[in-house]
Amino acid sequence: MSPSILSQREIDALLMSLPVDAPSDYRRPFPLDDPPVVSSLGDAIRLAVLAHHGQIRNGDSGDPYILHPMRVMMQFRGDLFRTVAILHDVIEDCEGWTLDRFKGVWRGDSSVVEALDAISRRTDESHNEYIKRLCESSILAMMVKVRDIEDNLNDGEWCPEGLAKRYRNDLETIMDAVLRKFDK
Repeated sequence: MSPSILSQREIDALLMSLPVDAPSDYRRPFPLDDPPVVSSLGDAIRLAVLAHHGQIRNGDSGDPYILHPMRVMMQFRGDLFRTVAILHDVIEDCEGWTLDRFKGVWRGDSSVVEALDAISRRTDESHNEYIKRLCESSILAMMVKVRDIEDNLNDGEWCPEGLAKRYRNDLETIMDAVLRKFDK
């Protein structure tokens, strides 16, 4: 069963449905100088929706980008996995968001920060270095990345064959690392 798809109009309606007494910062991208505190799955969803606001998925679909992290999130049960899944692209793909900035607003489980650090490719590392570092991290980080890659592979409009081949190789490498962790 696939999760329901939200249009940009529905996402905008979600943002406008926030309580009237919510700070106005919740109705637009978080300001760089004073972001709100985030400590729960609900807060993480709000942060992701606002951080990705206005972004469009690559390819011909023109879908709001937030649909990708939402689909990844819906592949999991449990708030911890869902929180990392909904936030998995914020640090890499959202203007103004860094791991340090996220650490400054996150008040929940520290494993969320650790997983986001592992999932986010650093500007100074090659793709192979990134995958190696990810494979040395937690099962939480690796499984969210697995679902991220699977969602990318399922989006034929977005994922050209050359990239799909690399993704399939990455999936095999990451799943081998997950299985090794379970064998210990």
